[in-house]
Amino acid sequence: VRGKEETPADVAFATLVAVYPEAFMYTRDPWPSVAAAMRELFRIRNQVTTKHAADKVLKFENADGETLAQEVVDYIDSPERDWQPAFFPLVKKVRIICPAAAAHVHPHVVLVDAPGVQDANAARGNVVKKLLEDAQSVVIVSNIKRAATERVAQEMLSERFRRQLLMDGHYGRLAFVASCTDELTLSELKRNLKLKRNVSKEEAAALRNASAKDKITSDCFAGLRRIEIQSEQQRQTTDEEFRRRGIAPAVFTTSARDYQKLSGLLEMAVDGPPQVWSTLRDTEIPDFRRWIHAQGQKAQLDALQKAEDLLTSACRKLQEQGHLETVPSWDPSIFGALKKIKESQAEIMRTLLTQKLMSAVGVGQTTAAEEGARNMSVRCEPQGRGGLNWSTFKATCRREGEWREDFNELLADPLNRRIAVEWDRVLNQLLPDHVDTLLSRIVQEMWKLQSQLSLPLQPFQDAEELVKRHGPKIKSNLQRQQMEVSRKIKETIKQLMTPSYREAAAVSGTGTDVKQKSIVRDQVTIRGVVMFRKASDFLDGELDNLMRCLEQGLEALVESLASLLKSSMQRMAAVGLERQALRELQQACSAAVSEALLKSEERQRRRNALDYSAAEAEVAGKPQPTGNSPSKEAIPNEYFCPISQEVMLDPVTTSDGHTYDRKSIEEWLRSNNTSPNTGLTLSSKTLIPNHNLRKLIQEQVQGAGSQAPQDSLELELEALMSNMEPSAGGPPEGADLDH
Repeated sequence: VRGKEETPADVAFATLVAVYPEAFMYTRDPWPSVAAAMRELFRIRNQVTTKHAADKVLKFENADGETLAQEVVDYIDSPERDWQPAFFPLVKKVRIICPAAAAHVHPHVVLVDAPGVQDANAARGNVVKKLLEDAQSVVIVSNIKRAATERVAQEMLSERFRRQLLMDGHYGRLAFVASCTDELTLSELKRNLKLKRNVSKEEAAALRNASAKDKITSDCFAGLRRIEIQSEQQRQTTDEEFRRRGIAPAVFTTSARDYQKLSGLLEMAVDGPPQVWSTLRDTEIPDFRRWIHAQGQKAQLDALQKAEDLLTSACRKLQEQGHLETVPSWDPSIFGALKKIKESQAEIMRTLLTQKLMSAVGVGQTTAAEEGARNMSVRCEPQGRGGLNWSTFKATCRREGEWREDFNELLADPLNRRIAVEWDRVLNQLLPDHVDTLLSRIVQEMWKLQSQLSLPLQPFQDAEELVKRHGPKIKSNLQRQQMEVSRKIKETIKQLMTPSYREAAAVSGTGTDVKQKSIVRDQVTIRGVVMFRKASDFLDGELDNLMRCLEQGLEALVESLASLLKSSMQRMAAVGLERQALRELQQACSAAVSEALLKSEERQRRRNALDYSAAEAEVAGKPQPTGNSPSKEAIPNEYFCPISQEVMLDPVTTSDGHTYDRKSIEEWLRSNNTSPNTGLTLSSKTLIPNHNLRKLIQEQVQGAGSQAPQDSLELELEALMSNMEPSAGGPPEGADLDH
């Protein structure tokens, strides 16, 4: 209907007209029945329906990107002539594959261009929600004028999305791109920013970009504080506290058009000179590319580190020296000591979960029931008093509460709001910290037992490596499980509401509007408290299962450690033919093992350099607070190296858990094998980069000098790409269209 918002029915009808124009060319009178419509449409055989019947996936391949685009465009764009059948309504997904170097991204990065989660098309919106569940990083793109004036960061997508990001622990992987920075009116900008009259266009645009970055960041923090207020927190987190937790977003103010002109992708003789910017770096496209590259680089480096650890462990086993002396037999008290530590720490974690999070769920269920009832009562009013249209209400009930508006999310929102902040604090901060503490205590206890019982070093070195490998896996499983549990609140509400939905959908005849709405209203008002108590009990059960799974994972780790120590000690005590065979294997592999370890050290140095560049790329995109650099007194003590008493540039952690600047601790370890802090002998001289602390330090201390010029940024990115790309040529560019 002209002048009104397009409904899903309008969209569906327009789709039919686009695919089957022959059926509507001369008349748009309705068919007498659905069966008659299906018969009429299935008789039509045009180029679209014929192609779709033959292939559900269309593949295009071409080494030239422009030619490939021309081949694909007919399938994703509207036809040029009227009443010509169109392919685009049938295209579900366009998948583009090209060499990573050509796209200037890391080969493990998959970019998904998706509409917002509040898309008018419900099916499309649900697809985006699913993509967000699986995404490792999220980029919000908006025109800089809208980003700077309409609180895009604060109102980001939706309150539900902000809350889910917080509960998933993904707020630190967020980036904003404010685009079209070359579009500006200089006089208006001078007036709005109160600039001097002689300020150039480029200087004014740079000031506008800096102002936009500050506003986007502050709006993002304001959105988080709104969640804290809704969760009834007594104290709101400050901007600086958000930054220290590493959840400040990366912000880029970009100009794609000026970048294309400056890089030669557009001809300036035809399209004119750049509107504002004079260098590639000023467009911020190179910085944004580095940030995207860093996301894939971090994931690949983590995988490479796991493989490197396994290789190093195998090499060390082959370098073991034979023990002719008697090795003490396995002492079962070792397993008992490790298990006791695990049980005491697990009890602390369970108490934390019960007293903090589960109590918040219990307190929130009553107020959530009241607020949910109020929200639904408005929609259950008769249509004449502001309620939903009766047919829209019935269609929503037929779909179990999920259609143009999701009744289940509407009911689950109050409970989610009450627990969001506590959920993030317990499951994304406190529990992972306690897991780290537990693993550190286990390692310390192992070395204490090794010293007390005078046991050989090698089994305990192997056990420590096992802890290092399994620790991240335990925390990763914890995060994945808590993400799944957080989404079950809505699903539980849906299950409890489904009988009422079905009963309301079955109502027909006179008074349908009042009858169907009264059924749903009674469910949420009269039986709402019971329903939310059941949902709360279910959530308590799921959290209890999560804790049980965590305990089982820790129990399995302790058992694996005990088994490894036992088998290693038994193996080291082997004599006769077994010992002789081991010696022969060691001699045969000696040269290869030495070479492998040397190469491993070189790879580790390269990995540290790549890891450092990835962290720099991430931090570079995060706007820093305005003002002077912080004084030494304002920097937290943990940012200083215990040896040099200077702010750490490259913090690393030793085997006893203490952190130092790499340069200082490496100099110390050249002539010592003890800890500078405790004086105790270190189990190994392995240094582990502390990436989180390094990012926090870089955010606190705003770099030491100016950043690299734009040309070196481009060259550095190309160098990183060459390190990650296989030597052989990549596949030709191609695109898949899924129907």
